[in-house]
Amino acid sequence: MLAYTIRRLLQGILLIIAVSILVFSMLHLMPGDPVELITDRKVPPDVKAEMKRQFGLDLPLYQQYLRWVKNIFRGDFGISIRSKTPVASTFRHRIPVTLKLTGTALLVEFLVGVPLGLWAAYKKDSRFDRAVISTSLLFAALPSFWVAVMLIMIFGVHLKLLPLSGFSSAKHYVLPVLSIALGGIAGMLRMTKSEVLDVLNERFVFTAYAKGLDKRTVLVKHVLYNSIILILVMMFLSLPWIISGAVIIENIFVIPGMGGLLTQAIINQDMFVVQGCVLIISILTVLSNILADLLIAALDPRIRVSMSGGGN
Repeated sequence: MLAYTIRRLLQGILLIIAVSILVFSMLHLMPGDPVELITDRKVPPDVKAEMKRQFGLDLPLYQQYLRWVKNIFRGDFGISIRSKTPVASTFRHRIPVTLKLTGTALLVEFLVGVPLGLWAAYKKDSRFDRAVISTSLLFAALPSFWVAVMLIMIFGVHLKLLPLSGFSSAKHYVLPVLSIALGGIAGMLRMTKSEVLDVLNERFVFTAYAKGLDKRTVLVKHVLYNSIILILVMMFLSLPWIISGAVIIENIFVIPGMGGLLTQAIINQDMFVVQGCVLIISILTVLSNILADLLIAALDPRIRVSMSGGGN
């Protein structure tokens, strides 16, 4: 298990390096000069040259990249070209907000999607099953920003039950979390139902019923327990999608997280902020995949042996 973990971590590091090079290169291929965008035409050329030297934009690209990576290892993501403030200090205020929003949405997906999927599988082809699956397909097809707008119109404008923006209390998180989680609940529900249906046909389930175990014990301790591997893996793998969806949702609900910061940085071509945001999202994506793989290996040693090549 230790060797497998080390190998997956090394693969993740190589992937993060590749992504960082790609992001760094793409941002420098964008049209326009960041210094020109934030200065007036009347600013003397020598002042603009000094600004480029201050931000390191006068160096060759490979030196700029190496300097950026070296600074990141020290916790320095650079200075925002637009606000002249350290990017790291901005991240320290923004990242907790985004993690709180996405973490809550992920928890809601799991707590709602898994029980509904389990019961839909048990009640296969019933009215409940058909209603739940049809509703989940509808929400899976709807974009999160459209869901957010509809929730605002219904619960914020017409019913006036929930606030339209902000993040100062739990009530402020209800609409943003629902906007992100509804589509994820649909996917979690269908995945759970599919896995549970496969397990329900196993012999040990019939044996459990033959022993006189009650329905709840069989469904939770036997069926769900043996279906949980892929369900948990899907939960981890959905984290990057939730984070990317939060970029739009945070802008709609005016939540000061990484989403709003990234959007403004792209508009202002504030490359150090964009680089830092994309790098953090990439790291979270890679870590999610690594955690999913390690979770599979921990819950099912046969998969670990197969991935390690031990079964050859």
